[in-house]
Amino acid sequence: MDMPYDTLQTQRRMDPSISNLLRQTIYPDLGDHTCVTPYPSIPGIRKRLYWVDHNEPEMNMNRSESLETSRGNDREAEFVAALVTYLLRQGLHGSDDIVILTPYAQQLRKLESLLSGSFDVVLDDKDTIELDQRELTQTSLDIDGGNASLVSANLPSSTPASASSKRIRISTVDNFQGEEASVAIISLVRNNPEKSCGFLQTTNRINVLLR
Repeated sequence: MDMPYDTLQTQRRMDPSISNLLRQTIYPDLGDHTCVTPYPSIPGIRKRLYWVDHNEPEMNMNRSESLETSRGNDREAEFVAALVTYLLRQGLHGSDDIVILTPYAQQLRKLESLLSGSFDVVLDDKDTIELDQRELTQTSLDIDGGNASLVSANLPSSTPASASSKRIRISTVDNFQGEEASVAIISLVRNNPEKSCGFLQTTNRINVLLR
């Protein structure tokens, strides 16, 4: 059935270096409004867009669980926590400027557990309900079945007042749709011998993530 539709032609949110990812893959005719070109620079960051690669494998916290939300990556969570601490020390203002996004509920819980000792973590109501429904704990379970182990990162044991008073927002990608932040740190989690990225290979999910 043919249905009428409109395609976005001009975007007014993303820096051109980010919208260019959409032009190269999904929306070849997407244009940038002039309002996105004079965005101020981010303190302590040279470029607008970075990709960080690593070799640490993901973990499926429950091998009998087929849902994609059971994925997590300890090393990636540690890196995100260290990056947030660095950015706050450059003068960014917590949840007013920074959001941490991940497609996976398990990684959301890892990040919450890791950051809650140093920051006031803000979760979306929908994410909180989902985590409660899945009965996830504040600790990460090791991959072989059941021994609780805390994720550890090189966060300061005594966080300066200027950082400890900051509120950091963490959200799943789906529950952040339509909202904005000056800095988005995205933890994609996936790294496995099969080179499988699960639902992250779906075009519309990546579209939501980038926009």
